Amino acid sequence: MQVGCGHLSTIHHGMRIRDRKAATQKAVGRAVKLCILGIILQGGYFHGLNNLAYGVDIQHIRWCGVLQVKCGMRGDVGPACNVVGYLDRTLLGINHLHPRPVYQRTPDCSTKSPDYGPLPPGAPNWCKAPFDPEGLLSSLSSVGSCFIGLHFGHVLVHRKEHYSRIWHWFFPALGLLAVGLMLHILGMEFNKPLYSFSYLCFTGGAAGLVLTGFYLLVDVYGWRQPTVLLEWMGMHALLMYTLVACGVLPAALQGFYWGSPDNNLIAWIVVHGPWHYFQGFN
Repeated sequence: MQVGCGHLSTIHHGMRIRDRKAATQKAVGRAVKLCILGIILQGGYFHGLNNLAYGVDIQHIRWCGVLQVKCGMRGDVGPACNVVGYLDRTLLGINHLHPRPVYQRTPDCSTKSPDYGPLPPGAPNWCKAPFDPEGLLSSLSSVGSCFIGLHFGHVLVHRKEHYSRIWHWFFPALGLLAVGLMLHILGMEFNKPLYSFSYLCFTGGAAGLVLTGFYLLVDVYGWRQPTVLLEWMGMHALLMYTLVACGVLPAALQGFYWGSPDNNLIAWIVVHGPWHYFQGFN
């Protein structure tokens, strides 16, 4: 939903662009910039925590990712065999997929589940296989979230009354939530790595209800001050994603260390973090 709501600013700017050719060029240019940024941030150039090196082998670069994604059979939807993974491995090659998929944290693939860890005895072969949750087929589903956000943006631009905006937001969001839940019950389960249609509908509807609730609090009732931080994060969503989700901020902080690269701020937080005080309450 955040992907789609990002079109709000585009819509406002687009209202001032009468030349469709210029608007198209602007959109294509933005898509190219996102693809380049996504390849640098998520292609393997930064090696993540506990590794101060950088750079990527072109033979193993990851072409797909969240930022790159933005620009009829019934089978297995598990990690062992699904058409999404098969298509990505065939067309993109296993060297260009995510090397550490989330299913490697399951009990079948990790002795430290729900965290990453060594393979247990008798682990299936698919535990070693790469899988990209932002692959080719998953990209098609993610486009739907853009259109959902685009609907919310059109309502904001073309509907000026609070009641009308809330009406055109709340009921479509409630309908998406119900459709997603019904599909899940009928057998099309929520699946984030595969970006299933039920997951798309449910999360889109939930995000729409949350947006409607914040609109009531901030724009209708004037409770803006408690949500200033959320407003700033929303206005700089790409920056927040780059710093936090892509690991740029932790990677930058661990570059400052005392005496040894292992003695850095991130390592200290991991070892001495406040969550250790709550381990006894599990």
